[in-house]
Amino acid sequence: RVFNGRPRSTVAFAYLLIDELSDFQNLIPDDVKSSASFSAETKEKALLLRDVYFGGTQPTFAGNFFQFLNLLGHRSFWHGILRTLKGRMKYASNSPTYCYYFDVDSESFNQFRWATCGPSIRGTSHADDLSYLFYSAITEKISTDSREYKTIERMIGMWYNFALASNPNCKEIQGVKWEPISGADEVIKCLAISDDVEFKDLPLYKKLIVWDLFYKEDELI
Repeated sequence: RVFNGRPRSTVAFAYLLIDELSDFQNLIPDDVKSSASFSAETKEKALLLRDVYFGGTQPTFAGNFFQFLNLLGHRSFWHGILRTLKGRMKYASNSPTYCYYFDVDSESFNQFRWATCGPSIRGTSHADDLSYLFYSAITEKISTDSREYKTIERMIGMWYNFALASNPNCKEIQGVKWEPISGADEVIKCLAISDDVEFKDLPLYKKLIVWDLFYKEDELI
């Protein structure tokens, strides 16, 4: 997911953090900083974030704004999702769990991005998938042969089938088999939803597992 925008809400928060970064300890997750196991070694691991997200250089607001927003998205949303998926594999392996990665970039129909970031920013924001599931006050009528309408059909089809039979596979994604996550896989797999759909490794996975290093193994799930 791409978290782009102008200075308000998440963007304003990003501005404040990146402006005062003298080191990366400020980005260590709050639950880690408040735990009894927090140590100098954990603080040193924070430098890995600089290497992974900024190529080992000290970021600046003007030069690394969007990379920093992506980092915050991974820290605030995606790593928690990853921990939940791992918890499901460990404690509920008999109940299928499905992961999707929403990456549809529409000029006008990604309503959350449009409302919070303005019309000039492109990409896919957190919660943009809801635009394709629910009617809202800013929803506009769209053509039935548009890519946005096709995405709506896919999203509703998947969620309807999942509610009906605990399996999101449906005719709207025919040709692709969406498998539940499995502990046998080296990488978490997901249904990547863009103009087309593809079952593949979760694109963010290599960056997300860096956040695992801040936790002891029994603290992650």
